[in-house]
Amino acid sequence: MSSVEATIKDHTILEDYVVKFIKLKPAGSFFHGVCPFCCGKERSFIIHTKLRIFYCFSCDKKGDIIDFVMLYHSLSRNDAHKHLIDIYDFDISLED
Repeated sequence: MSSVEATIKDHTILEDYVVKFIKLKPAGSFFHGVCPFCCGKERSFIIHTKLRIFYCFSCDKKGDIIDFVMLYHSLSRNDAHKHLIDIYDFDISLED
C-alpha cells in the first residue's frame, strides 16, 4: 500500500463519507443500509466500523473507502485518491 493510500485510510471514516450518499442506520459496531451498487430494496449493505470496510450481502461488493469511491463514482484508483485528497484537504502528493 502506498503512503498516499495509507494516509487516506488512516484519516477518513468510511461511514462519514458513505452517509453523504445513502441512509445508514447504526447497529452496534456496524451501520447498515440499502446498497447503492445493486437493485436490492433490503438493507443488505453493511459497514464494519472497527475494520473500516463495507460489504453487500446481495451483490458481494466489498472494500474500504477507496473502493467505495471507485465503485460509487466510477473512478480509477488514482482518481479516487485525488477525489478524497480534495474532499478532505490532505496535504499529500500523489507522487509518494
